[in-house]
Formats: sequence, C-alpha cells, structure tokens
Amino acid sequence: VSRMDPSVPVSDFMTPMERVIYAPEGTSLKSANDIIWEHKLNALPILSGDGHMVAFVFRKDYDTHKNNPLELLDSQK
Repeated sequence: VSRMDPSVPVSDFMTPMERVIYAPEGTSLKSANDIIWEHKLNALPILSGDGHMVAFVFRKDYDTHKNNPLELLDSQK
C-alpha cells in the first residue's frame, strides 16, 4: 500500500536517469562496493550498455559476505 496519491505520475518523484548513480555491466563486486560506500548508497544498479538493469548490488550483501565468506556465489560473485 502506497501513501502516495495513485494519480501522481512516477515521473513526478522518480530520479531522472542523468542523476542516477549506477555502474556499467562488467563492474567487479569490489568496484561496486567502493561506489556504494563512496556515495553512501544502500544499493547500486548495474546497467547494460543500452540502459537495462542487469544486476543490483546491496550494501547489506557486503556485510553478509564479510560474515559468511564461503556463501554461494555465481561465477561473477
């Protein structure tokens, strides 16, 4: 349930693409975490060359991985 009036268009409150902090596809997990910490983000979208989101890196994942270094990861971490 949203607290916003459903008639308000998303474009009225959405961050414009030119202001979104993101990383390009192929960014390493270490680099993504550095961007998250540098910009004080909770999450970082990873975008393909054509602007589609291909992954989402969360600050919490960094903490979880530090506590569980042997957790399951895919080939790209």
